[in-house]
Amino acid sequence: MDLQQLAQLLNTTAPTLEQQKKLEIVSNHQDRIFCVPQQNTPVCVICSEFSLQLERAACGCIICRRCLYQELPAIPVTLCPFCRKDVYPSSREDEIQSLIAQQILLCRFHESISPYKSTCQFVTSDPVKLFEHMAVCDYRLKTNEDASLPLQIPKSQIFSNECTLHYQPHFVSQSCQNIFLNLLQDAQEVAPSKNQIVPHLLVKQFYLQQQPVEISNFQLILFKNPADSKDLRQFSEISAGLQVSMPDGTQKNFEFWVEASQILNGPLRFSGCIQTTQPGRYVFDARVCLTFKSGGSVTSKKIIQRCVGPCVLNVNIEDLCKFEHDAASLFQAGMQMGCDIVNRGLELFRKQEDSEHSDLVSNSTQDELNVIDLNALLTFGGISTTIRDSVLFFIVLTQFSKIQQNNKLFSSPSCLEVVCQVMDKFQIYVVQKAAIEFLLQLVKSGADMNAVSTKSSGIFGRIRRIKVEFAEEKDVDELMEALMAK
Repeated sequence: MDLQQLAQLLNTTAPTLEQQKKLEIVSNHQDRIFCVPQQNTPVCVICSEFSLQLERAACGCIICRRCLYQELPAIPVTLCPFCRKDVYPSSREDEIQSLIAQQILLCRFHESISPYKSTCQFVTSDPVKLFEHMAVCDYRLKTNEDASLPLQIPKSQIFSNECTLHYQPHFVSQSCQNIFLNLLQDAQEVAPSKNQIVPHLLVKQFYLQQQPVEISNFQLILFKNPADSKDLRQFSEISAGLQVSMPDGTQKNFEFWVEASQILNGPLRFSGCIQTTQPGRYVFDARVCLTFKSGGSVTSKKIIQRCVGPCVLNVNIEDLCKFEHDAASLFQAGMQMGCDIVNRGLELFRKQEDSEHSDLVSNSTQDELNVIDLNALLTFGGISTTIRDSVLFFIVLTQFSKIQQNNKLFSSPSCLEVVCQVMDKFQIYVVQKAAIEFLLQLVKSGADMNAVSTKSSGIFGRIRRIKVEFAEEKDVDELMEALMAK
């Protein structure tokens, strides 16, 4: 089934084939908007990055839409970590939009920042022209329409985040290792939002790099819980660490030095770069441990996974399985199994359409999925680069979620994390509508959508974003009410 046919199942329309190709190129590389920093460059107070979607939060701070609807809800907190006031609702200020319009924007494939081999030097101050160029960029030298804009930009000028969270390279103490080995005695593990110091990870989209690029693609932020007023002086030690596991089994470890006096002055930030030159799964595991002077400790962790597959754009997973590509071969079995499960889901859909009652649920054990099936399905959704596959992913999840035995798998944090990633990749109506229908069906089927799984993955934030951007989507209110009632 093509995208137009899938859109009809959702009673909506889809972009044309030409529009699809352009959207897919831009969306798969829209991890960050790079600009040449100036004195008036506005940045988000949370991620410290420039964005075309900066807004004035209710607290008065400038926050980007990604942090408003993805990062803060994933912690989850509703108070600004900097000023400890409410961030919602936010508004688009003319003053901020004026500053955004003055910035010099770089093509994501500009030779200074491209993950691929490129000689492109395209820059512009017009966001529309930026995305039009990115949709057709062939990584070759381009002449800018505006001769006043620079062509060559030294990498040292590219905006980078200031690190206020320091670590000692090539050294990890035994106490920090014990956090990851779970060897701490009398340690109580709590959710990040319940700890007095909150660890939060911001991880960008990953690409299979053709060349090393020293541009930060992850951040670890530590901040005093804005909802907790307890004194940090009750702790004798604050330990924080980050462990990044690579596809080949190797690990990169960081240990950070944290003093209570530092974190009371504001959030601490570490920006780093992981070279994704090998395909496979990258796991970021951030942990913080607070040791009481009276004995005992409390720990929290934040884990994010990213799959780096073959970045072959405008190609559906089913066709990608036929590619002779090193990265594709690594995911060959998972992709093929994912395609088989998707076809089973479509067959289930056809059976329900042919039945007299469309809500009739099959009791056949062949329609029940196991953990291996789920992982294959998540591989399909996680490495998909087309709008068609993203919509198909949600439609198939919706069909299988009508079978009650599958709901425990679909409401798991690992599944909801991939659901969020797919929702973030293509923020267009047909994909968001398919996602909402899946989540609504999951709730209606009696899945255990408890506060931990829905909030830790940031589902509420994504739903709030859809409500703001697509007011015509009527199922959003029903879904929010259903989740709040759980």
